[in-house]
Amino acid sequence: MTPTARDPAALADFVELLAADPRLGVHRPALEELAAPVRSRDGLADWAGTDLVAAYTGPGAFVAGAGAPHGSRRRP
Repeated sequence: MTPTARDPAALADFVELLAADPRLGVHRPALEELAAPVRSRDGLADWAGTDLVAAYTGPGAFVAGAGAPHGSRRRP
């Protein structure tokens, strides 16, 4: 099941998991910064109006040649 805003702890855990993935290393600082307000629901206004999909996807989203963390698996 994909985490949603209805379960902020699970969503924050997922954002932290993404931040730890070496393939997303270029976005690690932003993802780590986002996880805390998602978990606490405090400070999310700072992220309001940000198109996260547009900002953190696309050709430069992944680091070329970086492998998935040990023990990770692709989500369906």
